[in-house]
Amino acid sequence: MNLLAPRVAAYLDGLVPPRAARLAELEVEARHTDFPIIGPATGHLCYLLARLTRARQIFELGSGFGYSTAWFARAVKENGGGTVHHVVWDEDLSHAARENLAALGLADVVQFHVGEAVAALTHAAGPFDIIFNDIDKQDYPKALDVIATKLKSGGL
Repeated sequence: MNLLAPRVAAYLDGLVPPRAARLAELEVEARHTDFPIIGPATGHLCYLLARLTRARQIFELGSGFGYSTAWFARAVKENGGGTVHHVVWDEDLSHAARENLAALGLADVVQFHVGEAVAALTHAAGPFDIIFNDIDKQDYPKALDVIATKLKSGGL
């Protein structure tokens, strides 16, 4: 579900600098399969925030087939390395993400987890520079309690 009017979304997406062809392919795949992704404008914003804060440790809750992970991983790599934690509940999605991130040359900065996202964050070492919460909305309250304990002071 897109919350923006199509013309507004197209305008914002048009502001995004050229990106890897594989990311554009994933956008088409998501559109054709109705798979929810953050999209290019939000992806680029995530990339910029990670670069501006020099983030090196990022934890994603609800990572799908790796689209948002790719934006964060590129930033982490350009920041000198670190780890983006990719978490999904499904082996097939995790496998797809591994393939997508390998094709983008970003798998070396990604740690893949299969399981429930909040539980994975609970067991992660932390602290994290950025924690990106993209799970089912009804689980946000449960996630926020854990996020508060794992996010570094000044983190996003």
